[in-house]
Amino acid sequence: MTNFILRCIFLTCITISVSNVQALDPNQLAMCMTEKGWVMYGAEGCTACTKQRDYFGDAMQHIKVVYCHESAPNKHIEQCIASKIDYTPTWVLIIDGREIERLEGYQSLDALASISGCRG
Repeated sequence: MTNFILRCIFLTCITISVSNVQALDPNQLAMCMTEKGWVMYGAEGCTACTKQRDYFGDAMQHIKVVYCHESAPNKHIEQCIASKIDYTPTWVLIIDGREIERLEGYQSLDALASISGCRG
């Protein structure tokens, strides 16, 4: 009987903690990050950039992206050089024209939500 009660308490705790976890909405995350000043520097053909874009899916349309590769149709090579972008993707928080924070490499949506304060 004691084992049964302990299992019920354990399962109840698991159910409560799982139900408190909210799924991230990529659209809300993308819009919030752009509103706050986050920019993604990327490149065509970059597998980590492709993975990053795939995670956002259609929400990627809300992200400000600066392309740093010669083959990109909307390339901004000079901006990438001036911003010292050595690796893509690179996420940069820019406020009033100043870089506040930088994240290099692929970031999960959860990590971006935590770092940007865009938890939803």
